[in-house]
Order: sequence, then C-alpha cells, then structure tokens
Amino acid sequence: MVQLDASPYEWFKGCKLNLHGAIDDATGKVLGLYFTEQECLEGYFEVMRQVIYGYGIPVSTYNDRHTIFFSPKAKLTIEDQLQDKTEPYTQFSAAMDELGVNMIPAGSPQAKGRIERLWGTLQDRLVNEFYLNGINDIEGANVFVRDYTQKFNDRFSIRPKGESLFRKFDKRKKLDYILCSKISRKLDSGSAFSYKGNYYQLITGGKPAPTIPRSAVKVMTSGRIGIKAEYSGKVYSLARIEKPKAKGYEKVKDKKIVSRKIADSHPWKKSYLGNFKYDSRDEKLREGLYDSTIAWETDSY
Repeated sequence: MVQLDASPYEWFKGCKLNLHGAIDDATGKVLGLYFTEQECLEGYFEVMRQVIYGYGIPVSTYNDRHTIFFSPKAKLTIEDQLQDKTEPYTQFSAAMDELGVNMIPAGSPQAKGRIERLWGTLQDRLVNEFYLNGINDIEGANVFVRDYTQKFNDRFSIRPKGESLFRKFDKRKKLDYILCSKISRKLDSGSAFSYKGNYYQLITGGKPAPTIPRSAVKVMTSGRIGIKAEYSGKVYSLARIEKPKAKGYEKVKDKKIVSRKIADSHPWKKSYLGNFKYDSRDEKLREGLYDSTIAWETDSY
C-alpha cells in the first residue's frame, strides 16, 4: 500500500509550493516527490509515474477524500452502475482503475500518519538542503529531490521481510496515455470534434483519419502529451481546424420585424362559442348595464 498526500509550505524564502509525495506504508520508503504551485492532478500523476517506473504498480493507495481522488457527486450514472462501480470516477481514480490499483480513503490525517510525519521531517531537512545547495526555483527543486530521495531512503527506510508486491508495468503500454485526463466527445462526419472552444480533427499519415460519424472519442490531455484522442483502441494526433458552418445557414443582417394587423373577419377573431347566440340582453352586458347570468339560445339545444 502506498500513501499519497501533498504538503503546502514555504520551501524557499518567500515562495510557497505544494510538494506531492508517495511513501511505502510497509517500509517508510519515499517512492516519489514532485513540486507544483498548487495541489493538483498533474502533481499526483507525476508522483505515480515515479512510483511505477521506479518500483512497479502498487496494490492500493491510501489517501484523503480530496476531490482529485474521490468525486463529490452523490449519484452514479447508469453506465457506472452497469460496470458495478461503487462511486463516480475522477480522472485520477479512472487511471488507477485502468492500472488495477485499489484506492482506499483515509478517515483522518492521523490515519495516514506515516506520510504526515514525512512532511514534518522534510519541512525541516529539505528546506535547509535547498538553502545550502542554492535551490530557489521549482524546476531546480524537482531535479534536486530525485537524488535526495535515494539518500533519504538509504538512511531512514527499512527492508521488507517478504517479497515486494509491486507489479511490473507492461512496457507494451504507454504510461503517458494512462496518466492523463480523458474526456468523451462525439465525432462529426469530418473526423473532427469540439473541445474547449476549439475544433480538432483526427490525423493519420498527414490526412484525416477514417471514422464513423457520431461515434465516441476520448480526448486525452496532460503536460507530457499535450492533446491527443483515442478512437477505436488507437491514439491519434490532432490538427486544429476551423469549425465548419452548418449547411444552408445564411446570416441575416438588419432584419426588420413586420407586424400584421389581423382583420376582424379572420377566423382567429371569431367567438369560440360556435353556433351559440346571444339573447337581447347581450348588448346591455357589453355596455355594463346588465350584470346577471347570460341566457343562451342555440339552434341545436
């Protein structure tokens, strides 16, 4: 089991950053560290990339109920229910599900005490290391912690009694296509789709990819891959294009609205009473001189 968390702190003088981290619950070994300006999905993806490439795929993760890990939505969609999901996916939990990692929510900060104690240690030691080595920016910090993590583990982690339960990652797959955000869209007849106000077309061999209109496509985005799309089990590069105009559409400028007067003889102005006829008191009723029940006469009643 791997504990995940992030620590906001002034790691450099006058600069507050968030350090994302992963630690082995059994051995206390730090498996990954990564700085970002805010606690974010990209930070946790980078930490999990370090864990998987360095040690393998963990059996489970143990983390708080941050919305990055668990969706605040109360209800599952019909598709989720058909797939026997217990709660709605987030981008992170969907990636963990694809990797076969079970996510366990922590009930309190004390429950994940191992990584909380790690933050207390690093906020003391790592800040001094940055000062002594002249590290004062986020890029330099992320480079520095790679070597520092190994030195830290050599001193503080313990050896496991049994064999490691981390699973090897299948190198035939591309991890960058798993650790990324995935949003569903529908293709039009030109192998294109709309995403965040722009229009993109699937490209293969420098030409639009052959696709079936109205079929689903997954838009994949991250800081490492940019923007790509997965269609029918294959990942495609994208070309940004102009959105095509709808057929038969013509923009009308300065169109004047003309009102028409309906004649009194028009059927719309005829009484809904049909063949009913007013009696002699009707004229007085119109003039407000008679305020009694109207008596009606008809040819058929």
